[in-house]
Amino acid sequence: MAVTETRVAQAVREYDALGIHRTGTAVDLETAHWLIEQVGVRGFEARLEVFTLDRVIPGDCFMEIDGDRIEGFPLFDGTYTDETGIEGSLGSSGRGGDIAVVDFPSSGQANTLEEARRSGKHTAIVGFVLSGPLGLAIRNAPYFASPSGHPVLQVSSTERPRLVQAAKAGSRARLVANATVEPAEAHNVIVEIAGENPDLPPLVVMTPRSGWFNCAAERGGGIACWLEIISTFQGEPPNRNVILIAISGHELGHLGLESFIKRNPELPTQAATWLHLGASIGASMNWTPRLQTSERGLESTALEYLVGPEFENLSELTVMPTGRVFGGEAEQIHERGGRFVSIIGHHDLFHQQSDRWPGAVSLPALTTYAKALGKLALRLGS
Repeated sequence: MAVTETRVAQAVREYDALGIHRTGTAVDLETAHWLIEQVGVRGFEARLEVFTLDRVIPGDCFMEIDGDRIEGFPLFDGTYTDETGIEGSLGSSGRGGDIAVVDFPSSGQANTLEEARRSGKHTAIVGFVLSGPLGLAIRNAPYFASPSGHPVLQVSSTERPRLVQAAKAGSRARLVANATVEPAEAHNVIVEIAGENPDLPPLVVMTPRSGWFNCAAERGGGIACWLEIISTFQGEPPNRNVILIAISGHELGHLGLESFIKRNPELPTQAATWLHLGASIGASMNWTPRLQTSERGLESTALEYLVGPEFENLSELTVMPTGRVFGGEAEQIHERGGRFVSIIGHHDLFHQQSDRWPGAVSLPALTTYAKALGKLALRLGS
């Protein structure tokens, strides 16, 4: 089944319209059933694989300063305050003040944040995720399974000048980052396509499907490509078995993939290749696509399909050093010695509420990548 711009657009539009895709929520489950329907339309069956988690439900979360209340959102791998919160002086990281004011990125290393939250110099932190246009962005929680450190309240970057100035003055403030935790379930969506030579090691194609907001570009692009790869195999059966996983728990330390690997501990190294469809494929606002591979041969194979005349008007693909991972679920495969190809990137609306269809997505770019990744999957499944 040939890739069409209409079908790619439909996938992202419907995914975005489902709502906020946080792990273990009603929208997360609805999205899983929507994916099962989409797989069925393409001639295959999908199943749900459940995993458990302690779901965080934010309560009142705000900063109160000079009589004004600034709404915020707690960091999900830290601790939380009670309903009264913490009152004290504002300061900068490592330089005193009961409540430290810090900047940190939406993903990856955040040295300033980690220093502030694990030092003994503060009792709480208010911070700004710096990601593109001004607004509220939320940082992932890589340590969700073992939370620790001071409570952290994330607020809109529009408040940064005011709070930085207040920190310099040592102003008084109250921080509330209140939340409850309850047992919950979430689901991976799994499709297994039989190959003509099932004795060969399988190909695994994975994409995350959860995130903080609607995630039209952040997650929708990968989901559209994942569905188009399934459509491709409808017309050209693979030689080896292919396992396709749409993973929940991405924003919470990749919980869904960890659960899947726990059930299939040999698969990271037994699989011929893991194809990771990562963040922001086909985003419209300064997407910076990166290719990550475990070895030179896979890099060369991937570049046969991801570089060419049809890509000349798109963002230039950055090829990262082989054998290293700079983000995404490919990390777990790399850590276990598996072979992988990963396409991943960043864009201006990353982790922001404004990452919505249609503005956040370049449909021509996404369709181009969907076609290329479908062909690459056929090659890796041969």
